[in-house]
Amino acid sequence: MVGKPLAKAVAVFSEGHRSCITELYIIFKVFIGRQIGVVTGDREYNARAVARSLDVDEFYFEQLPQDKLSILENDIKRGKVCVFTGDGLNDIACIKRADVGVAMGGLAQDVVREASDIILESESLFGIKSAFIAARKARRTAVLNIVFSLSLKVLIIAFSALLSSPLWLSVLADSGVLLLCVFNSLSLRYRIKK
Repeated sequence: MVGKPLAKAVAVFSEGHRSCITELYIIFKVFIGRQIGVVTGDREYNARAVARSLDVDEFYFEQLPQDKLSILENDIKRGKVCVFTGDGLNDIACIKRADVGVAMGGLAQDVVREASDIILESESLFGIKSAFIAARKARRTAVLNIVFSLSLKVLIIAFSALLSSPLWLSVLADSGVLLLCVFNSLSLRYRIKK
């Protein structure tokens, strides 16, 4: 999820999830700056009203589960990275096929939860924003750990090549750096909560 930039988001909404579409708009258009596509089994009038009010890039209405999967497959074939949200059994195929599958809150059945990459415990899509923030921080921490570990080891190797280094320096370069990286990674839990 972290390696590829999101190019498109595909959302599914039902009668009870209209407020989620507003949240999805805020998350993807404003926070992440990506396109939004809405795929729904709802009627054209309702889908068009949502699309018009949110400036949605494209929308599909009266779609059966296999139609939703077909739309998702076409977007993926065109090289778009897709996020798919859903809560019912009819969404499982799309959640599994999407680059990032999101199960929606307490309404999501256990099978849907197992098929998804992200499980939102609430009915709010703002959990997606938290997941993206956590993923970005985790990536930064991993890169920092790798750069720190490799640069310190190269420095110790260069020092050892020029002078004879004691054994404790080699142990420090290996085990000490490992412990520092582990503690830095563990601190990520507390930095994400902020």
